[in-house]
Amino acid sequence: MIAIDSNLHHPLWNLLSYRHSHPEAKKLLNIMEGKISYLSSPPGIPTFLGRHGSATTIDHLWENPKAKSLITLIHIQLKNHASDHQPIATNINLNFQKTVSKISQISMMFSNLNHTKFQEDVLHDLKCIPPTTGNMMIDCVNTLVTNLTNIIWDNYFRQGKKQILMQPNTNHGGMKRH
Repeated sequence: MIAIDSNLHHPLWNLLSYRHSHPEAKKLLNIMEGKISYLSSPPGIPTFLGRHGSATTIDHLWENPKAKSLITLIHIQLKNHASDHQPIATNINLNFQKTVSKISQISMMFSNLNHTKFQEDVLHDLKCIPPTTGNMMIDCVNTLVTNLTNIIWDNYFRQGKKQILMQPNTNHGGMKRH
């Protein structure tokens, strides 16, 4: 789920009476829609109230299909707590059960780690990742997440821990270790 104060106008989310559209709004749509998320905030409901009475929709809530299944209600609140923007209230259902597939479950014993060495090694490896700027595209974010994940996993396995994959045991119908 991504909340954006875009300051962009587009017919997809503007009030019907508001005709102005920014070219950057189309770029935002190309990045967001269908690739990572979908516009889910109510279109045509003002989220910005200007000093001179203008009302426009420039704040948005985007969600991916996974987030959509957890969101029970999205609405624009009237009480803005002295801000010029209206809050996009979002109710999220957090009453779900986490399920882990036993076929790809990885058993790890973090209690057996030398935590001091692990932390030092991870911090050392993080220095290899170039600094980021405040304006990152989704591909850069995905690469950064992958790099961070790999650093943590690599340092875990460097301490001699073995990856245990649980796979179906076809002989007995249960699970066996590899």
